[in-house]
Amino acid sequence: EDSCVTEVKKEVMERSEAITAHAKELEKLLEKHRNAITSSDFFRKVCADTFRKVDIDGSGRVDVAEAYVAVLLFYSRMSMVVKGLTPPSVEDVRTIVHTVSCEDGDEQIDETEFVTLLVLLFEHLVGRVLVQVACTFLVIPVLASKLWDLYYFFYLKGTALGVFVPRSIGVNLVTTIVIMVVVPTALAKYERRGKKIIKETVTSM
Repeated sequence: EDSCVTEVKKEVMERSEAITAHAKELEKLLEKHRNAITSSDFFRKVCADTFRKVDIDGSGRVDVAEAYVAVLLFYSRMSMVVKGLTPPSVEDVRTIVHTVSCEDGDEQIDETEFVTLLVLLFEHLVGRVLVQVACTFLVIPVLASKLWDLYYFFYLKGTALGVFVPRSIGVNLVTTIVIMVVVPTALAKYERRGKKIIKETVTSM
């Protein structure tokens, strides 16, 4: 009987040490991959709210299907701040769940592991926002202004249309067209790059 008690105590101690070590690993992972957005109070609040919504039984853990629903809900919330976000596939989520889970091969994660999952998914988000802002408010307006000036010089100068169309309207028209064409392409390319980085990060863990 004493040997059984000793064995149980040993297993409990080993389990406790493994959980503590895992928590430290997650903390290091979070510190390494956090950015300005994933460090914000807004991000943490949305994480907590989303996790509670999908943790229906209140167990404090969610499986891959529930985690994926939570990710979709989270992307829906975040898309109000960052337009055009593309959610990951269920397989991408499953891979990260396996990576951040305390148990090897386990398909359930707690709230801390869920936050880690989202931090990894959103690691490239700041760069994406900067690309979107730079294209929309800096690069494209300057480019559109130059394009309109060239078009006016070669095709509209001295014509009736050139007289009645103000430069501001022409520049705004070109800006809108270029934004509609360039920004989605640039963001889609950045999204692909971001997902590639996530896969590489998860694979190396």
